[in-house]
Amino acid sequence: MPKTTENLERSILNSKDLPQYLEEHEAVLNEGLSLGSYVDGFLAQRKMSRYRLFRRADIPTSFGYEMLNGSRQPNRNTLLRIAFFLGMGIEQTQKMLNLAESNLLYPRRLRDSVILFSLREKHSIAQANAALEEHGLETI
Repeated sequence: MPKTTENLERSILNSKDLPQYLEEHEAVLNEGLSLGSYVDGFLAQRKMSRYRLFRRADIPTSFGYEMLNGSRQPNRNTLLRIAFFLGMGIEQTQKMLNLAESNLLYPRRLRDSVILFSLREKHSIAQANAALEEHGLETI
């Protein structure tokens, strides 16, 4: 039976011996997707190349390839541009932010609330940026 994140969290919180916990769960720790493979899955569904994504999302090509190969760390706005251009929903965007070790969207932050609303409504990035500007917030 695969270990869920909730099961792993419960195990670490109940564990009294870190080395034993790490040994018991070695097979599933850091097993998940990489940012590159996650984004590539969306690109394949949309029959879009990495190059086309980078051009549409205004990401320098060399940086984009390095980011998806794991050698460069993207900022949060870059990830959000990717989310909008790939038509990701809220859960998918949060997962991508998590994979990139970036801050998740937090509804208590005004800017994040506007972005969450825009993702839910499947707004374009232009619509999301217009809503952000309307509230005097930094665009994506």
